[in-house]
Amino acid sequence: QVKHASAHEYLLRRGLSENTVQAYDIGFAPSGWDNLIRKFSSNAKVIAQLVDTGMVVVNEKGKMYDRFRERIMFPIRDRRGRVIAFGGRVINDGVPKYLNSPETEIFHKSAELYGLNTVIKSGSGKDCLLVVEGYMDVVSLANQGVTNAVATLGTAITEQHVQILTKQTSTIVYCFDGDAAGTKAAWRALETSLPYLQKGLQIKFMFLPDGEDPDTMVSRLGAAGFEVLINKAKPLSDFMLEKLLSEANYQTTEGEANLIEKARPLINKLPKGGFVNLVVGRLAKYVQLPEPVLLQQLRGGDEAAGRRSYRRSAPNMRKLASERPSIIKSAIAMLLEKPALALDVKDPASLKRLLVPGVALLHDLLVFVQENPNISTGGILEHWRDTEESKFLLKILAWQHHVPEKGLDAEFLAAIASLFCQLKEQELENLLNKSKVSPLSEKEKQRLSLLMKEIAK
Repeated sequence: QVKHASAHEYLLRRGLSENTVQAYDIGFAPSGWDNLIRKFSSNAKVIAQLVDTGMVVVNEKGKMYDRFRERIMFPIRDRRGRVIAFGGRVINDGVPKYLNSPETEIFHKSAELYGLNTVIKSGSGKDCLLVVEGYMDVVSLANQGVTNAVATLGTAITEQHVQILTKQTSTIVYCFDGDAAGTKAAWRALETSLPYLQKGLQIKFMFLPDGEDPDTMVSRLGAAGFEVLINKAKPLSDFMLEKLLSEANYQTTEGEANLIEKARPLINKLPKGGFVNLVVGRLAKYVQLPEPVLLQQLRGGDEAAGRRSYRRSAPNMRKLASERPSIIKSAIAMLLEKPALALDVKDPASLKRLLVPGVALLHDLLVFVQENPNISTGGILEHWRDTEESKFLLKILAWQHHVPEKGLDAEFLAAIASLFCQLKEQELENLLNKSKVSPLSEKEKQRLSLLMKEIAK
């Protein structure tokens, strides 16, 4: 407990009650370089443990000294309530203002949250957990009656943090300063959290006015007033779309393309389900594309996303391998028989925009062969070995496409040409649909006219 006069006065000045100080086991490390060392000097085992846990530091010359000196001490506990580290705050103008125990075998900052054990014991975080940036904020909020706050320990929000939080609550509210640094930190938290958005989980963002922190706000507003701010926190989808829209001039064609590019890595982090469909639905209103087309563009924007795309479309691939011959199936079959055919296909990346079952796999085959021009059929099968696509490739390889060897090149190029023609028809349909809801740009009008002429040939 805090018996030191200056430390006790500091805590009273911060408005902390004796009950709060005791509830969080707040203490004080006095000035001096060897208080711990002298206290346990007769016990070599304890001294060794103090060194291992970072409470005692050994310098380059082998001299030992106490890590924490003249600091308010905050025990850091794991979820089971065991003390695994300490945080210390100066009571004067010393630096650094906050100092934590170093990383040890039992303490990893990226996987711990200050105050979580207290919240778990009280059950106060089941409906909502507030994530702040410092242990003093947690203690000050609890002192005023806001008992569902936890804090990171000098790190950005990590995947481990999000995994822990999602197991403890149905709503996570991240609290950040409203300045540029706070917005940047909030965006990193958003990107880290996206893969863990699951049914029944809400993630929100609370931004404080400039110059304010949770400590000052709750002292001024009280618990009830602060709870109002928590309830007004911005949903993740709102924060994400507002920032994306602020960075892209979506009222131009180029801006729409830029908006899609910025949204793509975020959408691809989201798990499949209703939430991603809602986000894409809102985004589609700004880029004026049908939702299925936009989702295909967002999901198929990079190599990894492409792999996910045709993994998720396994039923379509199964359909492709078993039903009547299709252009895609024929093209893949001919490509497996003679991989070098791919070398004559220009711009295979464009095919990924085509909404046809199996096109993602055809695209990846074309790109893989072009990157490996001497690859054999066996090499292709080996590359896809132990994947969902492997069984479909083997089935198609066993299928008789009845194309004579002499006519293989011409038949393959005709199949690819047909697919590019379908792509133009799809683009034409998209532009016509868009023209029904808003005027097309001059560039889009020119593209529409060109497509109509080419398709009419």
